[in-house]
Amino acid sequence: MKKTMNDIIIFLCIILFIIFSILLIIANEFNFDNQIVRELKKNTVIVKDGKINKDNDNKLVFLTGKLDYNDQILHDDLCNFDIETPKLLRFVEVYQWDRYEEKDLNGNISYKYYKKWSSELIDSSKFNDHENPTTKIAGTRYYYPDSIKVGEFKLSKKQKEMLENQNKLKISDDFIIPDNYKVYKEYITNSNNPEEPEIGDNRISYYYNDWENITILAKQHKNSFKEHYLNDGNKINIIKKGILTFDEVIKPYKENSKFNKWVLRIVSIILLLFNINALISLKRKNNHNL
Repeated sequence: MKKTMNDIIIFLCIILFIIFSILLIIANEFNFDNQIVRELKKNTVIVKDGKINKDNDNKLVFLTGKLDYNDQILHDDLCNFDIETPKLLRFVEVYQWDRYEEKDLNGNISYKYYKKWSSELIDSSKFNDHENPTTKIAGTRYYYPDSIKVGEFKLSKKQKEMLENQNKLKISDDFIIPDNYKVYKEYITNSNNPEEPEIGDNRISYYYNDWENITILAKQHKNSFKEHYLNDGNKINIIKKGILTFDEVIKPYKENSKFNKWVLRIVSIILLLFNINALISLKRKNNHNL
């Protein structure tokens, strides 16, 4: 009697797991979007023509438009040139010593030294017989127009920083090269032999942003933008080059949803097959006992 009761309990547990597996599969197949995608679709306000609507303040907004910075010219004082762009990066590097740590089987620590270009000055005060310079010709610097707008909105400081610098600026005759410097490929350097630089050599390069249009998904804050926090803590403050659709912007979240769906689908099917196999085994066992 006790054995029969145990079999009944096992049988009911297996049936429950089979039902749970089927419900899990059904729920997964009909749950087309994950929580983030559903929240974005539900809460995002589409802004047309870049017009500010005070009713949208502190709401998640989506808009596209032309980057407008009033044709302001950016000027670099080191090489004394002008450029029209929403963002300019002056990148200054110094050829220096660096090191990495090695530990042998006995726990003894030693250091291996090597040379590299670095935009940061590397402190060599604790290096053995490897001395780095303590100054460079100028610092790395970002330049921005006073104001960058999309329609009636201004880009926030954070969004300005998010603008990509994917284009390396070609050195032209408009540049006034510092004394004892020369142009080598896309760099301005004081190396006597740029192919074999020496410790303390400097090199300068410039990068700029070429965006004409922009797509934004962020929280409206008066006439600008802030990060929007989703219910799960994720932050939304997205800028993209060009004119994109809302679906194109949230596509990465959808792709993540598809991956999760496949994982859950596989787990659910394995769980279902396992329990069906357990049910068959239990039935065979009972038939054998009869």
